[in-house]
Amino acid sequence: MKKLAAMLLLDVTLAAALAGGVYYVNYKMPRRMTPVGQAAEEEPAAETQTVQEQSGAMPPETAEDTAAEQPAADGWREKFAGHFTDEVRQTAGHYSSPSVAVDITEHSFGEGDDKVTYYLADVYIASIDCLRTKFAKNTYGVDYTDALDIMARSVQAVAAVNGDSYSSDGRMESETLIRNGELYSLGQNWLDMCVLYRDGVMRTYGGGQFDQAEASAGEIWQTWNFGPALLDENGEIPASYNTDDYLRESHPRTAVGYYEPGHYCLLVVDGRQENFSCGMYLEEMSAVFHDLGCRAAYNLDGGHCSFMTFGEKIASHPYEYSYDISDCIYIAEPW
Repeated sequence: MKKLAAMLLLDVTLAAALAGGVYYVNYKMPRRMTPVGQAAEEEPAAETQTVQEQSGAMPPETAEDTAAEQPAADGWREKFAGHFTDEVRQTAGHYSSPSVAVDITEHSFGEGDDKVTYYLADVYIASIDCLRTKFAKNTYGVDYTDALDIMARSVQAVAAVNGDSYSSDGRMESETLIRNGELYSLGQNWLDMCVLYRDGVMRTYGGGQFDQAEASAGEIWQTWNFGPALLDENGEIPASYNTDDYLRESHPRTAVGYYEPGHYCLLVVDGRQENFSCGMYLEEMSAVFHDLGCRAAYNLDGGHCSFMTFGEKIASHPYEYSYDISDCIYIAEPW
């Protein structure tokens, strides 16, 4: 009887180990994915990989080629001249240069358990390539992660926030994903989608409304797939939100807002901290962007992923000091 029980226990243990191995390989082991249009067997040269892994930056020749492809901003430098400076100036909450201006401010409302604290980065840029995104470990794939402050330092970001966790929930192969002008995946988005065009215009699209033909036209700079949209097509607070019940609750949050080409904002809400910040509901986020005068706004991943950095410091006060994420949005000097 003891021998039979031991054999049964061994069988169960082996079955559990096998199931765990299959789960890890299929769902948890980091997997490099192949962007649309790139041959599956094509791998970056070893030298290029080394540069990327060590510095977090693009190889010089790639950066120059990408910068050369960017259309000239339509007078952004002249239009926002009052925000730019001839040389770099930086204080605790301000950065300005000939191409970038960022001001970070802290805000709060409510009291006690209902208190909310959030951080707003007001951003002016002279060209669209100052608003970039980055994959963790410089790799498009599943379960590659890094802390936001590490990613921000590697690209010398002026300011950065977490992105949309593009690789979670199996979304990356079923939705259209474009980052820094490169098409990575092409699919139909059934959640709200945010698109930043190369001319600086930012628009949000409801589920199934995005025309996939646009993705191959080369006019898109970034896309994000999380949502929901926080303002409607008229810049007003929407009557409803295209999301699930959990995301309708109060949470730490991250979002991006759009005023006009060359002028944007990044917003991070702290939460789950008694007497400091309980997080925001979607309606509260919409009200903030509406009161700011934004024409479009979009909710990104939140919860323990919500972080903002300014320079080499974490500007927000997240309830978890560090949490690895799959991608980020950052502001930096032009390539």
